[in-house]
Amino acid sequence: MSFRCGPWGKPGLVAGVLIKTMEYLLPQANPDFERAYQDEVVNWWLEIDDKNVVHREIALNAAGEPVAAAPLGENYGIFTDLDSAPDGLGPEIQASQFEGTWQRFSEKWRQAKWAKPIS
Repeated sequence: MSFRCGPWGKPGLVAGVLIKTMEYLLPQANPDFERAYQDEVVNWWLEIDDKNVVHREIALNAAGEPVAAAPLGENYGIFTDLDSAPDGLGPEIQASQFEGTWQRFSEKWRQAKWAKPIS
């Protein structure tokens, strides 16, 4: 299924201070993708079971390119961390399209995550 929402944009001054304080005190749920979630994501593809539970998510930018996915490593996701999928889902996508995009993105993420910097 797909779900359209975002980007969320930058918070105001007070909200920004509160967010920074919470980020300092609590571990981030999506350390590799927080910036993408805030600035780029406009659409999600959700893998949902017959009990309406989200197992995987792929976040896409306005051009339809994947910019985040979860769960991957220490990134728990937004919808995968909820008890059920949100209301108002958009059109269903093909399972093969989801799986292919998941495989390509997760492999690209793994390569970037574990690449050693050149000295």
